[in-house]
Amino acid sequence: MVVENVISMKEIGRLILECGEEAGQIVEIGLGGDVMGSTLGMIKTEKGESVLNEIRGSSCLRLEDFRPSHPNRSRILETFF
Repeated sequence: MVVENVISMKEIGRLILECGEEAGQIVEIGLGGDVMGSTLGMIKTEKGESVLNEIRGSSCLRLEDFRPSHPNRSRILETFF
């Protein structure tokens, strides 16, 4: 949906950060990083590294915001650091 301009990466990020019973809940349990990492992975697979970098740059998202505060990191997201 991101590569077809149906929804922006910035909007995906906002939804991830605000999801759960409380804002930020899915990030804290590690699921937010998995969702963001999977989204980035699909963009890279479908459109390549240059399009991924363009989308990331234009979104102004900080990947650090999708890391949980505890040491249980998303292996999917970590590949993009």
